[in-house]
Formats: sequence, structure tokens, C-alpha cells
Amino acid sequence: MKEKGCFDVAGRDMAWCMEGGLHGGRGMCAVDCYRVFIRDLCCHCRIGIHEREKTTAQRLLISVDMLVRRPVDVASGDITHVVCYETVKDSILSLIASKHHWPLVETLGGVILEHMMVDERICCASLTMEKPDIFDDCRSVGVTLFHARDERHER
Repeated sequence: MKEKGCFDVAGRDMAWCMEGGLHGGRGMCAVDCYRVFIRDLCCHCRIGIHEREKTTAQRLLISVDMLVRRPVDVASGDITHVVCYETVKDSILSLIASKHHWPLVETLGGVILEHMMVDERICCASLTMEKPDIFDDCRSVGVTLFHARDERHER
């Protein structure tokens, strides 16, 4: 029996993003930021190009990392001032359920990232999607997608 789970590469990649990997050594957020993450959200959906993947739901693990601008008034305790991981999780599940079949994990991942980045407080995000039940000889297969705002052009 193979081990279930996933490798945590998203955290390392976000550190690279914070250190300015996408902007030649300049950090992503020009202001203080904090990290919001979801690890191994497990859902079932029809995803893939093979006939069996079009007709049978399979397990999908989703991990999200976001760097978010720190709210000015975090001491107030007002949840509307922060990016809420429950809202992000619910949005991901809703987007997955919005189609009967997703042809590629890259397609679904792009839709999820695009939806997340509507929130202008998010400076950059990575999304890892894994299929843990595809092959018996590896823990999982999947992709990691990234999106970063170009802060130089958005302010």
C-alpha cells in the first residue's frame, strides 16, 4: 500500500517569492505582509484527459500559500480586514464544483488563482494541486502554479 499525502514545496517557493525571486532581488510586498495557507485540502472531482478521469471522480489535494498585505487595523479583530482561509477554502470547493469535468489540473489551478487574486490584498500566491492515487510507485503527481502582482505597476 502506498503512503498518502503530499510534499510541501509551496512554502519553499513562497520564501523565494518573498526574497524577490520574481523581481530581481526585490521582495514582493513593499509593505508588511503575513502568510495565509491551506494544506492538503482534500476533495473529489472529475479531472484529467483519460476516459476514466472524465467519468470517475478522483481524489485531489490542494495546497495554497498567499502573501497578504498586513491590515492597518488588525487589533480590531474584524475578520473583514484579513484574508480568511475559510472563505478561500469555500471558494476553491465552489469553483471545483462549478464544472462537471476539468480537463487539466493546470486549467482548474489557473481558474482558482485568478479568482484568488481578485483580492488586491494578496501580493502573491502559489497553488499546488496533487493527484495522490494515479500511480502506485509514487506518492502523488501534480503541478504548482504561481501568480505575483507586479507591485511596480499596480500602485
